[in-house]
Amino acid sequence: MVNYKLFCILGLCVLILLSIPFAYSATGTSKLIINQTIFNLTPGQKTNEKFQLILSSGSTWGTSIDVSPSVTGISIIFNPSTGDPTFSGTLTISVGSNVKPGEYKFNVSATGDDPTTSPITIIVYVTSPEVTTTSSPYQTTSNYTSTTTSPEVTTTPKTQTNYFSYVIIVMILLAIIIGGSLYFTKGSSVSKFTITGLSIVSVILSLYLIVADSTLRNFASIHYYLLILYTVLLIVLNPTMYVVKSKTSYTILGIISGLFFIGMLIDSLMGMPLSSLNNVGSSFSLNYFYGFGRNNLSNFSISFTFSALLILTFLIFIISIINITKPKGSINSITK
Repeated sequence: MVNYKLFCILGLCVLILLSIPFAYSATGTSKLIINQTIFNLTPGQKTNEKFQLILSSGSTWGTSIDVSPSVTGISIIFNPSTGDPTFSGTLTISVGSNVKPGEYKFNVSATGDDPTTSPITIIVYVTSPEVTTTSSPYQTTSNYTSTTTSPEVTTTPKTQTNYFSYVIIVMILLAIIIGGSLYFTKGSSVSKFTITGLSIVSVILSLYLIVADSTLRNFASIHYYLLILYTVLLIVLNPTMYVVKSKTSYTILGIISGLFFIGMLIDSLMGMPLSSLNNVGSSFSLNYFYGFGRNNLSNFSISFTFSALLILTFLIFIISIINITKPKGSINSITK
């Protein structure tokens, strides 16, 4: 009898020990992604928006999405609201017909075994038509005045914005100014030093993104490793311009920079297609890369660094093309 009890106790201890690593591996953190978090609605309206809950660390396990506080007349429903990250669905916001106009803020977070580290704020601006009454001039043929009504709807502009178009404009202007100046410069030393300077700055910016951009590292590993590869190639190829007495280095550097520039544009316009965020949409990547901290998806330092790297990569490509098209003698005269 004693041995039987001892056997049961030992068996229970083994089960407890086995459950510890299982329970530990079943917990982690997640990140909630909602493209648009600011909505303008009138009483009786509703709207839909896509969302995605992505596993950031640990192992996937049961997680639910909670919204607070509760506001009478306004419902925010996630479908599905529970699951094992990563999963996606539709967010529905409904405003009742009796809701008073105003600004309503809601905190959305994931709870459970894979909670989010910080909540997302959804802002709902409720607006209603304002009716104004004007009296017509007195008419001698009637003993009453008529009234007319004109609805006036007050809306609040959305702050979910990005500056992609401005970045492209700056990039084109710099390419015209710098590229044009170097094209009419005799010799290749100025162009060579310009490429080297731009490459050094690009390497610094790339290293910052490699270290600081956790979203790129966790959710877009292919893009992340391509950024590392581009950084290494910039470091390796630049010294060859001062050793090889031909346009080969410019050609290789131009091709690589051009391909990387196209890749960055594809990432921006197509929503990072090679990442786990590819079904969120292009608005996410545009707001993330070019929001400059003006929306909930962006961070100023990450946006500024990515935008600057896009511009510098294009400039390296343009200047490399300029040096390829220059007469051969202008390059050899400098390297002799």
